[in-house]
Amino acid sequence: MLPRTNISHVDMKFEAGREYADVSLEINYNDIGMHRLKQWGEIFAFFAENMLQLQNNFLDFSDILKEEILALNR
Repeated sequence: MLPRTNISHVDMKFEAGREYADVSLEINYNDIGMHRLKQWGEIFAFFAENMLQLQNNFLDFSDILKEEILALNR
Protein backbone atom coordinates (compact mmCIF):
# COMPACT_ATOMS: atom_id res chain seq x y z
CA MET A 1 0.00 0.00 0.00
CA LEU A 2 1.33 3.43 -0.85
CA PRO A 3 1.90 5.35 2.39
CA ARG A 4 -0.74 7.94 3.27
CA THR A 5 -2.82 7.18 0.16
CA ASN A 6 -4.67 4.04 1.25
CA ILE A 7 -4.18 2.68 -2.27
CA SER A 8 -3.53 -1.04 -2.22
CA HIS A 9 -2.00 -3.15 -4.99
CA VAL A 10 0.13 -0.21 -6.18
CA ASP A 11 3.90 0.09 -5.81
CA MET A 12 6.23 2.90 -6.80
CA LYS A 13 9.71 1.79 -7.79
CA PHE A 14 12.78 3.95 -8.22
CA GLU A 15 15.96 2.90 -10.01
CA ALA A 16 19.03 4.90 -10.94
CA GLY A 17 22.11 4.05 -12.93
CA ARG A 18 25.05 5.99 -14.29
CA GLU A 19 23.13 7.31 -17.28
CA TYR A 20 19.47 7.00 -16.33
CA ALA A 21 16.85 7.27 -13.63
CA ASP A 22 13.53 5.41 -13.74
CA VAL A 23 10.36 5.81 -11.76
CA SER A 24 7.66 3.23 -12.28
CA LEU A 25 4.17 2.76 -10.96
CA GLU A 26 3.28 -0.90 -10.66
CA ILE A 27 -0.28 -2.11 -10.27
CA ASN A 28 -0.29 -5.65 -8.96
CA TYR A 29 -2.79 -8.32 -8.06
CA ASN A 30 -1.91 -11.38 -5.90
CA ASP A 31 -2.36 -15.09 -6.68
CA ILE A 32 -2.97 -14.66 -10.42
CA GLY A 33 -0.98 -16.60 -13.00
CA MET A 34 -0.93 -15.77 -16.73
CA HIS A 35 -0.31 -19.46 -17.39
CA ARG A 36 -3.63 -20.43 -15.80
CA LEU A 37 -6.12 -20.17 -18.65
CA LYS A 38 -9.08 -20.26 -16.26
CA GLN A 39 -7.93 -16.95 -14.73
CA TRP A 40 -7.54 -15.03 -18.00
CA GLY A 41 -10.99 -13.43 -17.75
CA GLU A 42 -10.20 -12.12 -14.27
CA ILE A 43 -6.75 -10.95 -15.38
CA PHE A 44 -8.03 -9.07 -18.42
CA ALA A 45 -10.85 -7.48 -16.39
CA PHE A 46 -8.25 -6.27 -13.87
CA PHE A 47 -6.06 -4.86 -16.65
CA ALA A 48 -8.95 -3.13 -18.39
CA GLU A 49 -10.23 -1.46 -15.22
CA ASN A 50 -6.86 -0.36 -13.90
CA MET A 51 -5.29 0.71 -17.20
CA LEU A 52 -8.27 2.94 -17.90
CA GLN A 53 -8.01 4.53 -14.44
CA LEU A 54 -4.26 5.04 -14.84
CA GLN A 55 -4.70 6.57 -18.30
CA ASN A 56 -7.39 8.94 -17.02
CA ASN A 57 -5.16 10.05 -14.13
CA PHE A 58 -2.27 10.80 -16.48
CA LEU A 59 -4.56 12.69 -18.84
CA ASP A 60 -5.83 14.79 -15.93
CA PHE A 61 -2.26 15.76 -15.01
CA SER A 62 -0.53 15.62 -18.39
CA ASP A 63 -0.15 19.40 -18.75
CA ILE A 64 1.39 19.68 -15.29
CA LEU A 65 3.73 16.76 -15.99
CA LYS A 66 4.82 18.28 -19.31
CA GLU A 67 5.60 21.60 -17.62
CA GLU A 68 7.62 19.88 -14.89
CA ILE A 69 9.61 17.85 -17.42
CA LEU A 70 10.34 20.94 -19.52
CA ALA A 71 11.46 22.82 -16.39
CA LEU A 72 13.83 20.00 -15.47
CA ASN A 73 15.39 20.04 -18.93
CA ARG A 74 16.10 23.79 -18.93
